[in-house]
Amino acid sequence: MTLRERLIGLGVVDVDEAIKIANDAPKTDMNIDDLCSYILESIKQDTKFFLDNSHIKIKGKSKQAFINSAIRLGEQNEKLKRLLNILRADSPIKSWKLERRLNISGIQVRQLVHQARLDGEPIGSGTTGYFICNDPDELDHTIAQIQSRMNSLNKISIALHKTRSRLSGEQGTLNL
Repeated sequence: MTLRERLIGLGVVDVDEAIKIANDAPKTDMNIDDLCSYILESIKQDTKFFLDNSHIKIKGKSKQAFINSAIRLGEQNEKLKRLLNILRADSPIKSWKLERRLNISGIQVRQLVHQARLDGEPIGSGTTGYFICNDPDELDHTIAQIQSRMNSLNKISIALHKTRSRLSGEQGTLNL
């Protein structure tokens, strides 16, 4: 995921202006999450910039809601860093152990793993739990599992479309 995509997902309308703020970041080796936190923190601290100039506008959000989003992103970044540190030190590890160590739910563990994978972290998973993959072969197993789940979900989706058509009395082809 690019910085632009992440900012759009956060609701930033003037993404180009936000990227200018990122270009002024003190460190050049910041990842996307750190850059987003830096941008949001800069906007939060410069309320005159936010309110008067309106260079950064937030879709459907009040200033406080935007600040709360920045805080949540910062908390998520910290949890993501902690997750990666745990996986690097204690792999494989079951989801329930990550839940306890990070004080989050199973859904939140999956969301963090999902985000880390999107960010390029080589996180594998299997019956033993989550782990950091050290070579492509280890990652191939996880990729195969994900593709298998995708195929299964696609079959379910097709079956439900057919059921929906039958229930509504529609005839003809299936639109996917």
